Amino acid sequence: MAADNIEIDINTIPYDAPLSIKTPGRPSRPWGTVSDLKGDDKTRIAVPPVDLVGKWIIISGSNNGIGREAALQFASWGANLILACRDPPTREKHPTAVVEECKEAAMNASHTDSTIEWWEVDFAKLQSVESFARRWLDTGRPLDILCNNAGMGSSPAGSAVFKTEDGFEIIHQVNFLSHVLLTLSLIPSLSKAATPRIVCTTSVFHFHGDFDLRNCNGELGIPGPEGVKFYQNNKLWFQVWLTELQRRLIQHPELRHITINGVHPGYVNSGIWNLNNNGGGFALWLKESYIKAMAYFYAIDEQQGSMGIVNAATQPNAGPDPDTQGVGEAGGRGGGRYFNRIWEADPMPHVKDPDCRQRVWRKVNDELKLEERGLLSVLGLKAASTIRQLLILLWSYQNKTSYHYTNATMPFSTAADFDQALAAVRNGFASGKTKDKKWRKRQLQKLWWMVEDNKGLILEALKKDLNKHPMECNAEFGAIQNEILDTIKNLDSWTADERPARSDFLNFVGGTRIRKEPLGVSLIIGAWNFPWVLLLQPVVAGIAAGCALILKPSDLALASQDLMMQLIPKYLDQDAIRCITAGPKEMGYILEHRFDHIFYTGSPGVAKIVSAAAAKHLTPVCLELGGQGPAIICPSADIKLAAKRVAAAKFMNAGQICLNVNHVFVDPSVHDEFITHLISYFDEYLQGRDGTPEYYGHIINQRNFDRLEGYLQKTSGKIVYETRRERDALFFGPVIVENVQTGDVLLSEELFGPILPVLKADLTEAIATIRSMEHPLALYAFTNSQKDKDLVLGSTLSGGITFNDCFLHATAKGAPFGGVGNSGTGQYHGKWGLLEFTHLRTCIDPPNWLERLMAFRYPPYTLANSKKVGVYSQAPFDRDGKPIRGSGSWLVAIGLAAAATAWGLVKTGRLPSPNA
Repeated sequence: MAADNIEIDINTIPYDAPLSIKTPGRPSRPWGTVSDLKGDDKTRIAVPPVDLVGKWIIISGSNNGIGREAALQFASWGANLILACRDPPTREKHPTAVVEECKEAAMNASHTDSTIEWWEVDFAKLQSVESFARRWLDTGRPLDILCNNAGMGSSPAGSAVFKTEDGFEIIHQVNFLSHVLLTLSLIPSLSKAATPRIVCTTSVFHFHGDFDLRNCNGELGIPGPEGVKFYQNNKLWFQVWLTELQRRLIQHPELRHITINGVHPGYVNSGIWNLNNNGGGFALWLKESYIKAMAYFYAIDEQQGSMGIVNAATQPNAGPDPDTQGVGEAGGRGGGRYFNRIWEADPMPHVKDPDCRQRVWRKVNDELKLEERGLLSVLGLKAASTIRQLLILLWSYQNKTSYHYTNATMPFSTAADFDQALAAVRNGFASGKTKDKKWRKRQLQKLWWMVEDNKGLILEALKKDLNKHPMECNAEFGAIQNEILDTIKNLDSWTADERPARSDFLNFVGGTRIRKEPLGVSLIIGAWNFPWVLLLQPVVAGIAAGCALILKPSDLALASQDLMMQLIPKYLDQDAIRCITAGPKEMGYILEHRFDHIFYTGSPGVAKIVSAAAAKHLTPVCLELGGQGPAIICPSADIKLAAKRVAAAKFMNAGQICLNVNHVFVDPSVHDEFITHLISYFDEYLQGRDGTPEYYGHIINQRNFDRLEGYLQKTSGKIVYETRRERDALFFGPVIVENVQTGDVLLSEELFGPILPVLKADLTEAIATIRSMEHPLALYAFTNSQKDKDLVLGSTLSGGITFNDCFLHATAKGAPFGGVGNSGTGQYHGKWGLLEFTHLRTCIDPPNWLERLMAFRYPPYTLANSKKVGVYSQAPFDRDGKPIRGSGSWLVAIGLAAAATAWGLVKTGRLPSPNA
């Protein structure tokens, strides 16, 4: 058997190939005997109560049976519940009745604020499962517990094969495939919870399943004398799959806190054992009679059957273990385990076999076409897929978008498109054309005219994407075009060789110089909030440095993305500059390739994935991120002017600016005055509190809208000002929330929207809170006291700082712009951007005559020669740090004299020149 931590590439292994496992592992005892059912006597089990207030649980199959009983238990402990049920036939109790029962259970336990809802989902339809998952993901909430419980015991076709509209055998789809799809779809939401768990209802009857993946859908006929074998097989495959999923999750810090376990609920007397005798004849009738007799004498009731699910979802014995490594091993803690009711048990040997687990994993990927769905098998079949999948998880949900991108007029670039583009620009760079300064200047001129010629089209695109007004658009145009003109003007001086200190003898005679070399092929990834300037300003720097470029516009600002794909090939040299489009799945593929440099603008979460991908190739990365930029209002400030400028900052682009004021610390003595002026200016900017001016930007998409709305629902602060909010129109007016405390949801992450939390704090308290958080991209302090300014500068760290205004440090000509720590690394704008794409290459060309002076360096080493190596001058300070007069000055004089003498000898021809 292969070691459990070794990947097996099984892409070409047929499903009927011999298994690596030596024994089938099936018990010889009769099917369904009581000896299989540990704990399934009449002994009643109680699970200790757990506080689930504030937790969110999705439980499928909760309209009856053990799912319903588990839901009632969760409700009584204060959980918020989503009951995932299909719309049942009229003979069944309608799930809405279960909602009322759960609400009653919550009320009886004094939980009056619980949310309990029934959401329709049909596990016999993959589209229904996907719609359900998207509906949950659209809420933006973390998911604490997922209970995969829905299932069926027999096929409606009895002993025949019944296919769903998706083409799968119905038990295979309902009991297994649909829960796989739901689980993988919800992992991004689970990953945001503190201690997420996934509970899968499997069965002791997995011991009687056949590990034959060729017959998942009855391709070889009904397995065994009746269709019940489908049930047994899928329970085996489900336990194998969930154990492999846990093994993959635990390998990665972003996902390893997710725990998944399989649970046999017990031999429960429920409706699942009502077999459909459609063509099964006497044999199936006898089987059903046997099952019902066993249920009558040995089965437990539905409430007791639910205890296994409740235990796995809430109790420590089924939770994660910080030291878990051998996941799935017998006796090991953590996830990937099998429970018989509340007791851990050994599963079928197939569950622990890497070969079996990999085969099931690949079979599921093939059947569900997970890559086409944008889900890829979580963490992939090979190491390369790890980056790809994590991008899907983090790119999609850090940027608050979804798996599906259907609004663009152009499809995303294919793998072949990207491969061709990368090969073209690599060849272009290798040709040397990008190093020609005439070529660089000409490309910059063309870029300037690309913007100038198409301002009308760009205005239309920005209007579609973000409802931007021409005034804000012109600011983008100006930033790009002024950057281009400044770069062209200074290109020769910025790229000229530099000379280090000439006072050093070796530098002097060796002609030491620092060359500015382009790094090579750079990938530039833009952002959606300023889709043009945040892509094209780095492009200016990359061209100026002499790099070849692959440009990736944001896939959320779709109109801008599509226009760039039209304009860039028309204006810029396609031999060295290509534009491609990509969503999360495509970006995963792109980042598997080697680049010479990557420039990324976006969120810290995705930045970590980009950095991880780059680290595989030791590729340098510039990260332009954001952060929770604070503003501080001190008593000495012009309070009215401060409010005016903060309100204007929050108003611009509907607050969707990485540099924006995230929250405000206001000294208690001026708090009320500041709030009054803030409200007044928001009213003025909106032209009335209910105004919807056409110049006010819109939120990028509904997911971001719901995210912002969710903050307002969860904050403990007091909303003192709010305006119109229209989800369909993506109009989200400014909101002021006061009495916000540290630890509030509004301070949990960068808001990136027009919500303004206000905290009462004097300068000392404000600085203490700022120091306890990540370094922001920008910090704003409103004060007319130099003492206050010095204190802020000396006590905080941020990418940049502006006093008594907002954003201005980012517009300073000739100054670097960038973050620090969590807000980014690297700088750009002007010369600093060129240097970001540049390698500083030290060159020295010592003259041959220097050999006479340097001969002491060669072996054999001697004490006499060793005295010529090391410190050549005495320190100009003593042990107490006091200066020593005249120390070293004679050495400097001697060095200069020697240099002058050497130069004179060269001039007179008595020594060869330095380049001889």
